[in-house]
Amino acid sequence: MNPLILYGLQRTGTNYLESLLPGNFTNIEMLNDGAARSLPVHKHFRLYEKQYYIPEPKYFNDFSYDTLSDLEAHLTHLTGKENIKFVVTVRNPYNWYLSYCRLARKNTRPFKKNKWKLFMRHSENPHFMIDYNLFYGKWLDFVNKNPDKALLIRHEDMLKDMESSLNYIADKFDLEKKYNSYTDFDKVNMSKKFTDKKRSYYLKNEFLKEFGEKELEILTAHLDEELVNELGYELAK
Repeated sequence: MNPLILYGLQRTGTNYLESLLPGNFTNIEMLNDGAARSLPVHKHFRLYEKQYYIPEPKYFNDFSYDTLSDLEAHLTHLTGKENIKFVVTVRNPYNWYLSYCRLARKNTRPFKKNKWKLFMRHSENPHFMIDYNLFYGKWLDFVNKNPDKALLIRHEDMLKDMESSLNYIADKFDLEKKYNSYTDFDKVNMSKKFTDKKRSYYLKNEFLKEFGEKELEILTAHLDEELVNELGYELAK
């Protein structure tokens, strides 16, 4: 079995990929633990050093990793598994921002235990983009230095060609398919059913129409252009 752990910010396709992987491959063991939000077994674990930028207190942690080997050693201690592989999902920062803010609004409604009062959508609040920079900056460094152990998967690539995305992961980590063809999922946890209209909205950047000019300007100013470009995206002009 291949022990594999999945990471990604909320709303970047982690639930989708978390369904696709065990649903389509026989020789993997997913190590993620959904309850341990402050530990590196959780898929949304923040491993960057500037902990005060983490949007939710339940993700705060005291861990620091200079290398991917340091992180793997901690995971081995927690799970008993060695030779762990890492898959990290990423999404266009503007599209991700809108989705993340919608999630925040849901969690500020009355009687919700998990309230994000400080992190709702305001043009003056670039907090989300700073979180994005820090999260993927650290992971991009780890992936670039450990291409045999870790990879990045773009949300848009999964939507455009799910089979190619799964083939890429399978070839990288020697995964064995369960069936001759892959099984897709049009509805996963925490997401609405996927439609062709929704797919077009994501892939044709139609979400940019939802931003005001000033809002887009402020958010763009707080994104790391080099990071965004290396992830395969462009800053809005």
